[in-house]
Amino acid sequence: MSGKKQARPQTILKQGLKERGWTDAMIRDLLGEPDERVKRSPYSRKPPYCVYDLERVQAAERQPEFARRLAAAEVRRERALRVAANKLEEMCEWARTTPIRWKSNVPSDVRKIIKRGVAAWEEWQQLQENYDAYGGDADLETKKRWACNYLRHECLTYDDLRWTTYRQIGTSEAHAILHRRCLDMIRARFPELGA
Repeated sequence: MSGKKQARPQTILKQGLKERGWTDAMIRDLLGEPDERVKRSPYSRKPPYCVYDLERVQAAERQPEFARRLAAAEVRRERALRVAANKLEEMCEWARTTPIRWKSNVPSDVRKIIKRGVAAWEEWQQLQENYDAYGGDADLETKKRWACNYLRHECLTYDDLRWTTYRQIGTSEAHAILHRRCLDMIRARFPELGA
């Protein structure tokens, strides 16, 4: 008998199965329990890794039932992608067309807007526990940017509209469109701020 160690069988993690097209239901029904569960670090709260023998996985993938279920899963994925794409387009269209309004508290003096923008920035820094922040020494371009932020958040209905899109498909794209539209409105009303 030789002193060689026997090679460990090749294995694949559950994430690797997902990359091959397996769904949770397919794993449960066609493979059952993992061949091994490997603990993560002692400090991790996540469940152990599920490890599957690669030969067993490949044997299951050769079965007609796997091919049938893989095709059905692909149809579901494509349908879900179409639905998501439609929802994204609807969200972007909403962001392009929904009215953005000025509130009644808009100062008319640009110097007052800049002053309020600096104060709003300092208040935000306080909320971030940056208690030493002082915006009075900032350059004029920075103060103008803060003024635009103040107008967008405090004087336009931007924040109200953003909250209506919370955790929906297309939220970040809609926010970008709303943001751009607000800057256009600020630029039109206060061209000296540059927006």
